[in-house]
Amino acid sequence: MFAKTKEIEERYNEIERHLGRPEIIQNQEIYQKYIKEHSFLTPIVTAFRKYQSVQDEIESNISLLNDPDPEMRKLAREEIDMLRSGLTQLEKDGADGIRSVVRAHIGGPTDVADSGDMAFRTLLDGDAVRRDPATRFVVDWQAGNVWFGPGGHLVVYPVRRQQLINVVGIFPISEDVSRDWNRPATHDELMTAYAGWDERVIALLSKADGPIALWALKHQEPFAEWNRGNITLLGDAAHSMVPYVSQGASQSIEDAAVLAEELAGIGPADAAPALDAYVRRRAERARTVQIAAMDNRSVFHLPDGERQRERDARMRAVDKNVDTKLDWIYQGTPLRGMSLSSR
Repeated sequence: MFAKTKEIEERYNEIERHLGRPEIIQNQEIYQKYIKEHSFLTPIVTAFRKYQSVQDEIESNISLLNDPDPEMRKLAREEIDMLRSGLTQLEKDGADGIRSVVRAHIGGPTDVADSGDMAFRTLLDGDAVRRDPATRFVVDWQAGNVWFGPGGHLVVYPVRRQQLINVVGIFPISEDVSRDWNRPATHDELMTAYAGWDERVIALLSKADGPIALWALKHQEPFAEWNRGNITLLGDAAHSMVPYVSQGASQSIEDAAVLAEELAGIGPADAAPALDAYVRRRAERARTVQIAAMDNRSVFHLPDGERQRERDARMRAVDKNVDTKLDWIYQGTPLRGMSLSSR
């Protein structure tokens, strides 16, 4: 659970240094930005430091296992066993994906459903996209570009400071990808899937000269039984969803933040109540996002016709074609004492 938190702690320390600089304090816009990030990271870092403290105590007692005094060795062994028991309770989370073994172990649902879609995924060379007048618009503005069509859609956006262009193409799932979950795809398959689409789509996809993968888009129906004792679920193990509100990773981060906040205020032997509180704070929010993502699938993939024209007109009427009815997903924070928009 804490594998990457050392990097987070370094960022936290950097922010604390910035907050003490007079030029930052005097610039309220930047100062408030740092305060907001500091507030978000505090429970994660606190939980990490608690975990590290227990590890340090274990190491200290290990050094006493060779003490010449038998009673001291006995006490050290008992202390190590107690600390490791508490550490194990802190570590018991199930973040092992949609095919979660932990979820099955605690009696959670094991059924995984096809969404009906699969995703082509590849990366384009940013320079090649920039050189072509037909595709340069992708790097002229750091934003996502989305095309909707009957039964599918395409998402394109720059990554790595525009060195690469990420491409995610959604289309009806094939029998073999549904069965095998993923496989490599050919350039011809990609081009065939989008034949007849916008000329800019064809120009972009023609530049795909690297590996192309096909992934089944699977999901589960929402459920709220994430816990058993000192074991809990988070991420796709708890709320796998289709990517049609771009929230798979984001909801996992919200899980981690709330879980860290709950664990930060307890001792290592008191995990179960904190895990119950974590689920109470997260399960309903995740459920509504799962439902919104699936609802968006039907909106994105409308066949040509009256409903498609109504959708397009509605999106044109909104600034920068952003559908604000989903603002509740992207606003606020999951942390205690801070505002969070609700559906």
